[in-house]
Amino acid sequence: MQDFHRGRLEYVNPEDEIPADVRGFLRACIRSVGHMEALVLLMEGPNQVWTESSVAGRLYVPEASARSFLRDLAAAGLLDGSGAPERWLFAPSDAALVDQASRAVLLYRQRLLPMTRLIRARDDAAAQLADAFRIRKD
Repeated sequence: MQDFHRGRLEYVNPEDEIPADVRGFLRACIRSVGHMEALVLLMEGPNQVWTESSVAGRLYVPEASARSFLRDLAAAGLLDGSGAPERWLFAPSDAALVDQASRAVLLYRQRLLPMTRLIRARDDAAAQLADAFRIRKD
């Protein structure tokens, strides 16, 4: 991010704007901005049960993407996806995850650009690593 302070153009690293505990939560639980958006949605109504279809409709993504977001968040211990067909509910596996998720969502709402940049930087780094192992025909 750029800051026009006293006539100087200064770069501010998004990591410097986000507390270390939130950065750790993002690294551990959030793979993409879509995952973060799904978490925000499910935390808005903590007692509301969601389906993959309803999440997909609210996030304007294909149902397969919503399914991936929900399953990944459940694997991280943030959601319960029990029932047939799967019904999703914000139900962290411990109190620490509730606090971490709440702080991350609050900062996401307050500091959208730095949070988004931080999440995307992780996503870009993973893509670059995967790309490094691609076999190319030259």
